[in-house]
Amino acid sequence: MKYTIYQPKQPSFTVDSDKKNYSKESYNKVYAGEILEDLTNTDILEKIFCIFNMHRPEDFKCHSLSVGDIVVLDEQAYICDICGWNKIELR
Repeated sequence: MKYTIYQPKQPSFTVDSDKKNYSKESYNKVYAGEILEDLTNTDILEKIFCIFNMHRPEDFKCHSLSVGDIVVLDEQAYICDICGWNKIELR
């Protein structure tokens, strides 16, 4: 499954779990890749979190994946929250 990672342009960004829409204008696209394993979206998100926090690729030059970062799996966006991932709409 293809994925794209977005990180907030503003370092003081805070997550509003009740917010329904997130704008791509507020984020930088920082990485894109593909997970070839046949996993659920939840498992893929956890795998991506581990990769970008413990085994970051050499060509990934941004901060570790953290709260407020967004991962898009194919067409579905998820925001990293304090505990886990929340499905969001990224416009």
